[in-house]
Amino acid sequence: RAAVRREFPRRVVIAVTERRPAAIAVLNGMQYVDGAGRLLGEVRQSDRLDYPFITGVEGHHLDGAGRAVLRRAVRLARLCEERGSAGGPSEIHIDPARGLVLVPRRLRVPVTMGWGNWRRKLDRLERILALWEGREGELVAVNLAPHRSAVVQTRRHPAPGWERRRERGIEI
Repeated sequence: RAAVRREFPRRVVIAVTERRPAAIAVLNGMQYVDGAGRLLGEVRQSDRLDYPFITGVEGHHLDGAGRAVLRRAVRLARLCEERGSAGGPSEIHIDPARGLVLVPRRLRVPVTMGWGNWRRKLDRLERILALWEGREGELVAVNLAPHRSAVVQTRRHPAPGWERRRERGIEI
């Protein structure tokens, strides 16, 4: 956006506001998205790709009300980057039924985040990852959408000591 105004007698003031990409939306190709959820333009072959990808984007996400979902996905991506949660976000998928689903860079497992309380949920995710440290490959999915709990789907058996921790009332 640019604005030009003239200040008499001999001055012209030009103000330029530049929007910067915060993520890449996958919708009929790839498009940059700014922090407000607005599409900035197509990603060309020579452009940078080191942004989180937002998938599950549909046409209704591009109008005024639907753009709020894109804005929320970008907000979750920024929060994950700031905290360094599981290496930051690789992908955030928009699922109308489950909410936002995070795929962290380090974990590469879908983590259902729902629609809010992301700081608390990321705290829970860090505690879960600490329990599974060194054995992250056994995780299939993590669901943090339920209030104050987590559902961890594994390939085989639970983490050692899981039952003991649960009996002592440690909340994940």
